[in-house]
Amino acid sequence: MKSLTITCQSHTKEEIEKKYDEEKNVDMARKYQAIFLLMEGKSKNEVARTVRISKRQLLRWIHAFNKCGIEGLKPIPRPGRPCRLTAEQLQVLDADLQKNPRELGYDFSLWDGKKLKYHIEQKFGVEFKVRRLQRMMHDLDYSLQRPRPVPAKADPAKQEAFKADLDEKKGPTSNPMTSSFI
Repeated sequence: MKSLTITCQSHTKEEIEKKYDEEKNVDMARKYQAIFLLMEGKSKNEVARTVRISKRQLLRWIHAFNKCGIEGLKPIPRPGRPCRLTAEQLQVLDADLQKNPRELGYDFSLWDGKKLKYHIEQKFGVEFKVRRLQRMMHDLDYSLQRPRPVPAKADPAKQEAFKADLDEKKGPTSNPMTSSFI
């Protein structure tokens, strides 16, 4: 194995240990743990086994830490496909989702993926798949909530009388856990 050791002196063991304790990202916590163990004098083989990574990966982490300190351990953002809506359009969409669709001239009262697809196509001229819009709504902290149907001619007094009559006809309920066997 290539002889590579921790040479970066900009961070102490205590700082690395504190970062490890505070870190919520598992991958970053493993990196902090590996660097901490190396600073404690553990061998590279032992650290790689403990953290469950290859020796080559450990060498990459050591090199990144020596070169840039803790910043070198942070993952590099990977570019992905850009969103088809601009930041301004997303803000407008968020504001529209907070409104009742009827306020925007639609003949429905709840937003769902299909209706949002129609709205975006009409307003911004951009096409999305329904499932992608469902995920987008979730990312914007919206959830599909449907009202519970209530019969139009329901009479609460008659409903209560029916429940009482039903309970009376059933009689005392027998619980199989409390009944005794003869």
